[in-house]
Amino acid sequence: MPRKKIVEVAKKPEGTPITDLYYAAFLVAHGVKMLGTTRAGHRTTFLFDPAESKFRAGWYDGSGMVSGLVFANNVKNLKSLIANTV
Repeated sequence: MPRKKIVEVAKKPEGTPITDLYYAAFLVAHGVKMLGTTRAGHRTTFLFDPAESKFRAGWYDGSGMVSGLVFANNVKNLKSLIANTV
């Protein structure tokens, strides 16, 4: 009897993929849960809770407001996360 070959399928990460560092910092400032990160070469993708869609319009039309200090700190923290991800 021939043996069956078992093929493992990589699970697609759950969450909304975001590659824009500044949009990611904006989402974190609004308290949207970041589920993790993925890395392909030099590109880091942040995975966010699907609830991020509520904030997308505010980001693109300029109506979404956050504290400048909180936003700047989130940008720094995300850059550190990127630099320390191997």
